[in-house]
Amino acid sequence: MSQSPTAEAEFMDARMVSLPSNIELCVETGGNPENPAIMLVMGLGVQLTYWPDTLVKKLIDAGFYVVRFDNRDIGHSTKIRKKGASRINRLKLIARAAIGLRTDDPRLPYHLEDMAQDVAELIEALDLKSVHLIGGSMGGMIAQIVAGTRPELVKSLGLLFTSNNAAFSIPPFPKQLKTLFTAPKSLDRADLIAHSINFQRIIGTPGTPESTHRELAAKSIDRSFHPAGFVHQFLAITASGSLVKYDKKIKAPTVVLHGTADRLVHTNSGKAVAKKIKQAKFVALEGMGHDILPSYEDKITAEFLSHIQAHAA
Repeated sequence: MSQSPTAEAEFMDARMVSLPSNIELCVETGGNPENPAIMLVMGLGVQLTYWPDTLVKKLIDAGFYVVRFDNRDIGHSTKIRKKGASRINRLKLIARAAIGLRTDDPRLPYHLEDMAQDVAELIEALDLKSVHLIGGSMGGMIAQIVAGTRPELVKSLGLLFTSNNAAFSIPPFPKQLKTLFTAPKSLDRADLIAHSINFQRIIGTPGTPESTHRELAAKSIDRSFHPAGFVHQFLAITASGSLVKYDKKIKAPTVVLHGTADRLVHTNSGKAVAKKIKQAKFVALEGMGHDILPSYEDKITAEFLSHIQAHAA
């Protein structure tokens, strides 16, 4: 293991964890390790800090051992170098993904299945046996694959504003899709923060104060800035194709939460996931976009805790 990083919250411990796949993940843990474990998996291009400290603390206070981490290619985790990835035709990938097709191209850095393997290996490396797995956005896609392929590792499944990439899913609205391909004016800190604020404003909950976006943007950029990771993860999402085959194999009790104002991943995508997973429950969060704001945090936490506690045995 590498030298331990500094935890983002005083109630968390941070370390680097080496996986058999030669990936190192920056991992934070909090709570009593003897308690049931909740593992949080975050989405496209964002770091473990996008799981709010206050939400994590609520889970710990409810009697759980909580794990959050930087996915590969982001934050302090291993960065992937792959020659030729920048030359892959993203529009072609998007077109194939729109009809649920998988793309296998030797220039691809990895697929979502590789990221799911990271999660499975992390559960085993931490000797957790099995966890209550919660995934947001791309992290929800990863969580679906883990639950579908390694059911023994997942006690319950919680999904937040995610999709299963099914054929003919409703795509992001044009403005939200465009922002995925928009670059900052420069690499100056001020321009990076401005770009991040604009991105969050476009995909997030309408009416959110700019100060909220600014605080999160500054914290993220000051911690780590690796734009290639965002590109690689986007390629992984679009190249992996439909995840319906994994949904059909999921045995873990599942709850799917999705905001009604989400214009990046349409609410119907969340409903489609819930329909494909046996006996999954769908919960609509009125007015919420593609983010976790303080105004929705209590509701999100309560829904996940209620689901987990109902299936704690």
